[in-house]
Amino acid sequence: MANRAQRLVAMAQEFDVPSPDIGYQSEQSSPAPSINESLLNILSPEIFEDSDNSINDPSVVFQPNVYDFEESSDNDSEIFSSYSLKSKKEIQLLDDINAESKMKLKNYKNEFIENWNSKIFNVNNVNDGASTSNYIASETFNGTGPHLETENTGEILIKNDINLAPKTTFFNIRKKKRTHCKFCLTDVTNFERHLERNHADCKEVIDMLSYPRKHGERKKIISIIRNAGNFNEFLKGNIFPKYGTELKDQEYYPCHRCKALLSKKYLSRHKKKCIVQNMSGQNKMNELAQSQTMIACSLDENNTINKLRVKEEVFSRMKVDKISLIAKTDYLICMFGENYLKKHKREQIISVCSNKMRELARLLLEIRKISNKPNFILQDILSPVLFDITIEAAKKLGGYDGQTKTYKCPSLSAHLGTSLKQVCELFMRLLLKEDPSVKVTNKEQVLKETKRYKELIETQWTTEISSLAFKNLSEKRWAKPVILPLTSDVKKFRDFVTQSADKAIINLKENLNNKKEFRTLVEASLILTVLFNRRRIGDVQYTALKTYTQNNITCNQEECENALTETEKLLTKQYKRLVTGGKGSRSIAILLPLKLQEYIDYFVSIRKSTDIVPNDNKYLFGCPGTTK
Repeated sequence: MANRAQRLVAMAQEFDVPSPDIGYQSEQSSPAPSINESLLNILSPEIFEDSDNSINDPSVVFQPNVYDFEESSDNDSEIFSSYSLKSKKEIQLLDDINAESKMKLKNYKNEFIENWNSKIFNVNNVNDGASTSNYIASETFNGTGPHLETENTGEILIKNDINLAPKTTFFNIRKKKRTHCKFCLTDVTNFERHLERNHADCKEVIDMLSYPRKHGERKKIISIIRNAGNFNEFLKGNIFPKYGTELKDQEYYPCHRCKALLSKKYLSRHKKKCIVQNMSGQNKMNELAQSQTMIACSLDENNTINKLRVKEEVFSRMKVDKISLIAKTDYLICMFGENYLKKHKREQIISVCSNKMRELARLLLEIRKISNKPNFILQDILSPVLFDITIEAAKKLGGYDGQTKTYKCPSLSAHLGTSLKQVCELFMRLLLKEDPSVKVTNKEQVLKETKRYKELIETQWTTEISSLAFKNLSEKRWAKPVILPLTSDVKKFRDFVTQSADKAIINLKENLNNKKEFRTLVEASLILTVLFNRRRIGDVQYTALKTYTQNNITCNQEECENALTETEKLLTKQYKRLVTGGKGSRSIAILLPLKLQEYIDYFVSIRKSTDIVPNDNKYLFGCPGTTK
């Protein structure tokens, strides 16, 4: 064991490191030992013993960590703590070191590191006489220095002829982000310098150069130009995020104002920091919805989607996800939604239109997964060859179980066939009109395939899906018990609603601008109207305000009045009759008793005297603060 310690001391002497006169303050004030004596005192035989008190010979692991010396330390014990020995036994070192010794330690520290980097270790295997080099350079960022590992005893020779500088690691190199230039369509690193040298004649660059460097407006113009180029690449599938680097599991969306690419979670927070602020303040649409709308309009080369009603009325109502992005970017789905809006009059049909478009987008997404073609658009599936794949996708959407032959959502799979027939008719019309947004190579061939696809839907959809789906609906309907309300329950509910309306009127008399009580009174009046007339909620809730105010109680037709009995004549004075439009614009008669007329007259008078309900709200049962 002493021989092994002597070899380590000899190795330290080969470094040509000057031995500092390190002083150790003790009771006898003995002279300070040299570094060689310190090593002999520390490297005792006990250090090389394992837990089982057996000496693990001849294995030696010598691992000086030179990077530890770069960290300035006040403890000379760190000279020896950098040696990684096989045993984990802690070494007790002296703590009382004078100031002079500390300074000397710092002075020769750099010289020690310089000498270490200029050495190479060679191992001469004593057993077989073969010479091998087992130098292991550090390639980690945590500062592990070069070290030597040997498994056989041998002589360690140090040569000064080769310089072992630390290698540059991946973590030491700062990866520069690239920016896609929208003018020359190239990726550059120093974007500002690139604009000055190559595009000084462009209008945006001229505006940028009119400001001095580091000026706020100059930085703003550079950011807008940079974001525009990166957004153009984003439309092609290449992502240049504004912050950090691209992550595969992250969804990126562009800001609809400055076009900066941001993560989905951060987009709403970016609104406050955006360099292009919305000064009007009128657009309160969801940031993600606006981002998807901008993507859809940018992908449309003919700018047709930007002119559609569906873009203004439906896109903002959709839930923002992958399905809504497909629905907005597919031209045929957008035209399907536009046609659906044209066929209906009421504003409330917007929600139904959004659901119809999302159903087609879900079907398209499922077909992409089954056919393994992620770039399919809706017009590509209108081919007889893909009819079986369409059937399979529709069954999956409805939750079809082949063993029990049941659907989780039978109505969805059934009416998808109707939507596809309408899509076929729409696509053929666009082909005949030669719509520039519909791109086909052979128009006549595509027309024939679309007609055959429609014929397959008309003849085979019932057999494949609709028949079982409607039977499944009927089974669920009669299997579910019908719960009818008792007369006592209806009376109890009516009394509760009437009491709520009376309390709301009392509170409104104290404060006419109480929106909560006003809403309670309106809702109570609507509920009592539905209960009394036994009508669908849709037949009553869209009653116009002018329908109520312009209607008269008395009947001026003498023939009708003479045909009534005295009791019936008295009843005509107790009720007010309204005629409004129901489902399918059918006429619906509504009767209002005197008590209900008092409630309605009171909140109508409040609407006239206050602005609690906007003037452009045309409905009788309009909610406060809304136009619907």
